[in-house]
Amino acid sequence: MWSRRLAEWLDEWRLYRALGAEDDETGRREVPVPRTVRIRTLRVRDIVLLDPRIAPSGARALFLVILDSRECEVHAAPFGPLSLPGLSGELALPERPVPLRVLCLWNARWLDAARVGQGWKCGRLSAVEYRGARTVWEAWHEGRLPPKPWIELVGPPLIHPDDPRREYEQAEADLMDTVATSERLHSTCAETSLPYQIAPSMSLLAAEGKRSSQPRDLEPAPPMTQRRVRYRIRKRK
Repeated sequence: MWSRRLAEWLDEWRLYRALGAEDDETGRREVPVPRTVRIRTLRVRDIVLLDPRIAPSGARALFLVILDSRECEVHAAPFGPLSLPGLSGELALPERPVPLRVLCLWNARWLDAARVGQGWKCGRLSAVEYRGARTVWEAWHEGRLPPKPWIELVGPPLIHPDDPRREYEQAEADLMDTVATSERLHSTCAETSLPYQIAPSMSLLAAEGKRSSQPRDLEPAPPMTQRRVRYRIRKRK
């Protein structure tokens, strides 16, 4: 079971690296980030597109899931760049589009809530997905494999010191290290946006759900409490 999964993952990883090298040679086109309503309240299970001011220069569009929260901080895990899980701490979400298909629980960090809150909400994990994420995260930190059915949705264990996945693991860890230590917080982020550097081989549109036939805007609804704000959908006339 593990050998087949590893072989499939390695094939995709080699292709991903080859496309990345080609994109570096031909240049990356700029795709503006969406000018939509910023986050008012972060909640557990929210999926967030990180503001490009905080991600490293030239990084891919980085999506995070909120796993937990405490005062001024959120525990967030990134989605990986591939469609297959490469480690036992990565959970596949088969029903999601590729940018949201592999959740890297092993790479979860406590992040400043203000940094994450400068991004955009892109959806939420279902209750079942969140339960799987918590199960895989706990198993990873306890040094064991997750139980069924989640073991069918994770990657092979990483054991050998010369495993080629070590390179991938280090690159992804470095990415989140940069995000966690970023000091690029600006009060003007709510009004202005810098473009992501998106490779021709990737697209933000893959992360969008099925579009409605009518354009929709988000507008604030009356607050449920003093600290929480909910949204209602307003159709354009």
